[in-house]
Amino acid sequence: MCYGACMHSRWKEAPEFGELLAAIITSTGLSQRELADMAGVSHSQVSRWKAGSHQPGYAAMMRLGAELRKAHPGLGDLAPRLLRLAGYPAADGSDGRAPGLTDEERRVADAFESYLRDGASSEVR
Repeated sequence: MCYGACMHSRWKEAPEFGELLAAIITSTGLSQRELADMAGVSHSQVSRWKAGSHQPGYAAMMRLGAELRKAHPGLGDLAPRLLRLAGYPAADGSDGRAPGLTDEERRVADAFESYLRDGASSEVR
């Protein structure tokens, strides 16, 4: 079970998403396990994402983007690209996020956005 970290489906951006993860691993020297820790998922989950067999969850992509930005600032802000390639379309303009988020995903996204904006250690509760 994924507990919100993925969806069991193939999405059209899956190949490009897998390539992005591989490029991140190569350019940063991170292991797949370290990348998984940053996203808050298991290393086998990252493997499924790379293979395109499971679609990543919104909250996991927000967390990964934020952690990569902190640990590897030279990469820039990858969160928007991670979200787009994970299959989350541009928002309808209401709050700048993908539509259809659960309350939990919205809460996590709000906390990470606050963390990124403020640069402080806003804790996700």
